[in-house]
Amino acid sequence: GVGHGIRVFAPIMLEQDEESHIVSTSSATALLPSPRTGVYNGAKAAIMALSETLYLELKERNAKVGVSVLCPGLVRTGLAPDRHRPSALMNENERPRTADEEQWARGLRAVMNQGMPPEQVADIVFQGVRDNRFLIFTHPENKAAVRARMENLLNDRNPENGTQGVGVFVQSVYGT
Repeated sequence: GVGHGIRVFAPIMLEQDEESHIVSTSSATALLPSPRTGVYNGAKAAIMALSETLYLELKERNAKVGVSVLCPGLVRTGLAPDRHRPSALMNENERPRTADEEQWARGLRAVMNQGMPPEQVADIVFQGVRDNRFLIFTHPENKAAVRARMENLLNDRNPENGTQGVGVFVQSVYGT
């Protein structure tokens, strides 16, 4: 979706040659992957890489189009595991969740219901665009974990769950 949006709107914005801005929504998990969310983490990391590439290419052209990536933490969106997936549409080959997986999913839903209100996220995004920031964090406290992850990677240390994203938070609240 992000790729198609950029493919459609970036040429129009360039042709208009006016100040404009593209904001792609990624996730804190793009920088802080957590267990049990591999496909989601990968998709969000791809959005980050695509947006960073776009930023650099537009900068090379001295374009009037800015680029930002929203990296929200927990937001009260109502988007949670299996929110809209009726049991009739489950894959035939899909194994049932284990008790631990089900507990983790319930914990994630509960934690997300306590997340930041979307209206507050919108205010943060608009300020980030005004400030022309590439990375827009809704939860700046995640930056310490990003720094710890980068230090681990740069010092050839293996990933540690203690520096990862939402999974650690859910684990700390629900013990799974």
